[in-house]
Amino acid sequence: MSDSQPTENQYIAATRCWLESVVIELNLCPFAGQQLRDDRVKFSVTNAATEVQLLQALEAELELLSKNVTIETTLLIHPQVLADFEDYNQFLGLADGLLEQMQLDGVFQIASFHPDYQFADSHPDDAENYTNRSPHPILHILLSPKAVVQPTNKQRIGQAANGQIRSSDNGVASICSLQLTKAKSQYRSFVLLQQSI
Repeated sequence: MSDSQPTENQYIAATRCWLESVVIELNLCPFAGQQLRDDRVKFSVTNAATEVQLLQALEAELELLSKNVTIETTLLIHPQVLADFEDYNQFLGLADGLLEQMQLDGVFQIASFHPDYQFADSHPDDAENYTNRSPHPILHILLSPKAVVQPTNKQRIGQAANGQIRSSDNGVASICSLQLTKAKSQYRSFVLLQQSI
């Protein structure tokens, strides 16, 4: 394995591979597959090294997404800043503040993906965390109407991970648990593959 810094194309290739093999294959986002097939996903790598630079890159991407109707969603990959998940998580408040400042709150939303993603009140190795784990820190900018997640599905995934679904929902519990286990397994396989390159 080389000690040199990956190129922009390598960051994009790793992120695209993760999107296809984890997010789309496991149907973690119902819109991702079609958006990728329609070439409406923009992969953008920033060399931002500070939070201020990342906010500037985010602002530029939001402006572009506001004007370019051929792009439906942007994955802003920022490998040089916010490697620590706690710092990343705190930065999300600044990102939401930027949406409000640009009067784009409600038009766009920012989804969060990070190599060390951890939901509140979960343990680092809990399966549910792997739904938001990515090869590099990513700010996912998407149109709000496309970002509607049915609360019942999210709730069921969380309940399945904790074994809390009633026996009448055993089929759903089995499917959700299987999806979370697959997400965890595929993410780990993906990481091992990337480390061997």
